Amino acid sequence: MRPIAATRACSGQLKAGSSLAEWVTVAEFERIINAGDRLVSIHKARTKARHTGIEIDTPLVYVWSLRNGKVVQIRAFVGVDEALEAAGLQE
Repeated sequence: MRPIAATRACSGQLKAGSSLAEWVTVAEFERIINAGDRLVSIHKARTKARHTGIEIDTPLVYVWSLRNGKVVQIRAFVGVDEALEAAGLQE
């Protein structure tokens, strides 16, 4: 028999997963900013609800940390300013 807490957690994860399946997201690349040992890639994420047709556009930004030419960390942000600050840049 599984503990009740684990059963509730699994149930919650299934509900969250099924609600995510109701959305379709497409990310369009916009630009890359070179910050030395970091790169900032800026994308536009366009999300659309399958049932209602509601669309949401939001920036999706990644800060890629490099060491010896290899990616060692990727951090995701939903704001350009926050990502540029994390990369040590100001725009």
